[in-house]
Amino acid sequence: MKAKVLAAVCAGVLTAAAAAGCSGSGGSSAGEASSAPESRQTETSSAADSEVSAADSAPYPAAESDAIQESDSTGAELTSEGEPVLIMDPVDALADKLPDERLDITDVRLLCAAPVTETERQALPSERLFEKKYGGRLVVDAAPKGELWGRLTAAVMSNEAPDLVPTDTADLFPRAAADRLLVPVDAVVDTSDELWTAAEEYSAAFNYRGKRYALVFENRPEYVCIYNKNTFRENGLEDPAALYRQGVWSHGWFETLCRSFTEKGSDRIAIDGEDFAAALSESCGVPLITMKGGQVVSNLDDSRLAETQDWMFSLAEQGLCAEVPQWGISSGKTLFCPVKLSALELDRASAERFGDTGDVMLLPMPKDEEACISAVPHGFCFPAGSKNPKGTAAYLRCLYAASEADREAEERRLTEDCGWSEEMLEMRRECFRLAQENPVTDFSEGLPLEIYERLLKGVLGRTMSGGGNAVSWDETVEELKKQLDFAVMTANDTEPVGP
Repeated sequence: MKAKVLAAVCAGVLTAAAAAGCSGSGGSSAGEASSAPESRQTETSSAADSEVSAADSAPYPAAESDAIQESDSTGAELTSEGEPVLIMDPVDALADKLPDERLDITDVRLLCAAPVTETERQALPSERLFEKKYGGRLVVDAAPKGELWGRLTAAVMSNEAPDLVPTDTADLFPRAAADRLLVPVDAVVDTSDELWTAAEEYSAAFNYRGKRYALVFENRPEYVCIYNKNTFRENGLEDPAALYRQGVWSHGWFETLCRSFTEKGSDRIAIDGEDFAAALSESCGVPLITMKGGQVVSNLDDSRLAETQDWMFSLAEQGLCAEVPQWGISSGKTLFCPVKLSALELDRASAERFGDTGDVMLLPMPKDEEACISAVPHGFCFPAGSKNPKGTAAYLRCLYAASEADREAEERRLTEDCGWSEEMLEMRRECFRLAQENPVTDFSEGLPLEIYERLLKGVLGRTMSGGGNAVSWDETVEELKKQLDFAVMTANDTEPVGP
């Protein structure tokens, strides 16, 4: 039997939280989230159990012989000739690089949105590192979709605040900072700490009124364009992934493929799903609401956003969009399904919803100019009143140190549990590259609830509304501009001075 050796494995910073049972911004494609139990705690497995489990699933290097191995009383493996074989755990090397520290409170409590999956999982390298180095564990409390804000508010007000909330929960920032439910980063992490400098670039958007309210270690792609390669083969259409690699994956090509497909039959839908309007809109590189210099900024008047919305309106007028989700991509009745990336990452059943995983493919949304991608900041905010800032900082050090190991572990899960192909993984890596280099992040849901619900919810999709309800972008701007300008001014000046 070949000698077992643990490979160095790695993940995105918030993969530890996501795989622990939390989704990002609660995407509609992960439909099971709303039926999740009201609250659930997930504890990491013991270091010993995790190491054995990880070793069993690690890749096998080439071995010089097929000698049968046994274990001696110390746990070292023995070949049939009695020679010991050392099992290398990457966590050991990482632990040696971290500062020694004794934690008074070893549990770090994470409050996050509804769970990604109900299936069993192995502890990630970052979690095992936290346990091995500091005797700590991550305890996850997963709130059902739509209840995170209320849960956080109640916890802070009752002096039972969690230690962390994820930044990918889109409805928390900046309003949670304005309502003093969060504390600035420097209340938890020293400004001289490596964590501060490592997260500085990606955390810039979480500056609110001169204070930074999050540590973000990476941006993760949000919306991707999913299609079934078999449908393209059967209809003699150009493969979108090939077009992307050639650098010509544009709005024009997207529309041409959509028209060519629908012209072949009246029961066909070119663009399907629940997220396609937001995904298409952000393909222009401009979100509706952004954060800049500690202020909320509206892009309602941006010409790039207007141009893309006008194009979306024309797609709807041509009848290329589903009025209600049909999810016909696996049967060949749907061409494109722009959805959140998480729709493919939950488990094998979620991936197979789009067809046989050997035929399912993803890529960034089309872009006429510089390539970009909708992105979710992955990191953490810090609730006011947390009782364990020291343990929280130690956990974040482990998460940062093991980020590469966690990422590889996540890719292995996608292959083994979700059935992903290597081609899908390669394109996922490309989406991650774009998310680091040219992210598009919308903070609309982070405005006060009455502003989002009354003004902004669904605005980006009005040009593609079904049933004859689509309206032009010019009409939308004229209707919303004064109200939105006032709402943004209010969000930026929560304590106005005056008579």
